[in-house]
Amino acid sequence: MRGHAAHAAGPDTPALRRRRDEWTTALTHAKPPLGRVAESAWFDALDDDLPTLRATLQNLLVEAPSAEGVRLAGRLGTFWYFRSKTIEGRTWAERALEAEHLADPVSAALVRLTLAHHLSSGGQDDLAVVHLTAASRLLDRTGDALSRTVAEVQTLLAHSLVVAGSLEPARAVAGAVTAAARAAGGDADLDLLAETCAALVDSGAGALPTARLTALHDRALALGNVHVALLVAGMAVVAAIRSGNAATALSWSDRMIGHRLVLGTSDGPVAFELRGVATAMAGRPREAVRLFAAARTQALRNGLRWPAFEATPDVLRDVTAALDPGAAERARAEGARLTLADVVDPPHALPTPA
Repeated sequence: MRGHAAHAAGPDTPALRRRRDEWTTALTHAKPPLGRVAESAWFDALDDDLPTLRATLQNLLVEAPSAEGVRLAGRLGTFWYFRSKTIEGRTWAERALEAEHLADPVSAALVRLTLAHHLSSGGQDDLAVVHLTAASRLLDRTGDALSRTVAEVQTLLAHSLVVAGSLEPARAVAGAVTAAARAAGGDADLDLLAETCAALVDSGAGALPTARLTALHDRALALGNVHVALLVAGMAVVAAIRSGNAATALSWSDRMIGHRLVLGTSDGPVAFELRGVATAMAGRPREAVRLFAAARTQALRNGLRWPAFEATPDVLRDVTAALDPGAAERARAEGARLTLADVVDPPHALPTPA
């Protein structure tokens, strides 16, 4: 159909491509701030016209590499991640990397940071650090190193690095976000990102006080940043698991999954995995096996690290052993089809866990 349309357009094809690319560029640059509820509608708009987005990226990164193609690729990271298209997102980022010399330093740095996030999420931390270092050098050449756009991508990267156990690179990223917040002087949103990155690093080094997590979670919701609320809820699940409190872990897990649903995603391998550990702690091995199967299926489908949590291998072995082989196999088959909406009802006013 597209070939027929191109043939019918005849000599007008270049002009139509320009209009298509301009439309796609405008949509991409209309991205709401990280974590706003409106971000889900932006994801939907890109999903609805995914063939158009792909055609524009193909044109601007492959057929006629350009600075605008690099700018687009550097601003699509959250879309690929939250819509479970991380393998495709990594491919486009690698394409953009080949043309980074055509772009401004900030756009090239955003591509590097996005690629680092994809790599770290997929278990390739050493390669992620290479791109993080290169991005830092690029940002040193521009006054935009302290921009909110950069800080948002750095926050995503800090999370993936902490999950990977790469605390020193994560600490460096958190320091950069803190510097951006200080330079902005009173920007509540940037202050929130900085505090979240600091909490992520601290969570990687040990359990955080519940009061600190609750306060940060409440601030995120008050500022309308659902993504930060999601990150904090995840930290709280981990803290509750490490302290042996299954009920609190499951309560925070409800919140974590609810936030992902608000952001418009039905997948969440880390959310499934952490809930599997908490469910096992609560003495429900069959449900835990289902949840671990969902986590594994979604992680491998999207090129993400599996398992992501240090306790998972031992817990998975124990809950599987608690079932007879047939029951375990049926639970795995059911789990492979689960979505987050099957676990927690579409979110409404969930109480903040104590």
